[in-house]
Amino acid sequence: VARLYPSFQTQVRVEWDGIHGTIDVVPPSGMLIEEFKATWQGEERAIRDGWRWEAQVKAYLTMIGLSSAKLRVLHVCPYPRTRTYLLTYTRRELAENWMMVRQHRDWMENQNRRVST
Repeated sequence: VARLYPSFQTQVRVEWDGIHGTIDVVPPSGMLIEEFKATWQGEERAIRDGWRWEAQVKAYLTMIGLSSAKLRVLHVCPYPRTRTYLLTYTRRELAENWMMVRQHRDWMENQNRRVST
């Protein structure tokens, strides 16, 4: 990715509320982020099951205070093709997603405490 976008920041590490992430690309404009995914799933199924990708993108947007992203997906099946999706979220959508992410973090921390005791 870095060779395709030499003036862009790539693999940008972010952290907020003790939650860490790595954004694939932040363009020089800083107006949106870009995430890249590859899947063996066909286009229709990947979009239907893509809520995890969206949750990740929303979390990254919250971490850096933006509301838009490009999600670039390589669909390998039934034949290779790429699709780019422009995603824009409201503050409420981002806040609700961030609450879910924090709740999941807390749940995981509780699970780790149970295992280690």
